[in-house]
Amino acid sequence: MTVAVAHAARQLVWHVRAPLVAPPAWLSPTEAGLFARMCPADRLEGLRVVHALQSWGHNADRDLLLEALLHDVGKSLAPPGPVYRVALT
Repeated sequence: MTVAVAHAARQLVWHVRAPLVAPPAWLSPTEAGLFARMCPADRLEGLRVVHALQSWGHNADRDLLLEALLHDVGKSLAPPGPVYRVALT
């Protein structure tokens, strides 16, 4: 199995098994709506990036945290389905 195929398989499993998470309380209603449009795996990825930034001391820069959280929001415009999404990445 090539590295690319193995990576795609891991991505597919990640997208299928990712739990649904609620938007953080610090989001505005519009921002929470954007977060809600994202697939569960992208939501978790955004939260992981936010937590990494916070662990590095970037707690006061709301714009940076918002950009980290929603950095994959454009993917929500792609046709739905994890198989299609993994095939594109």
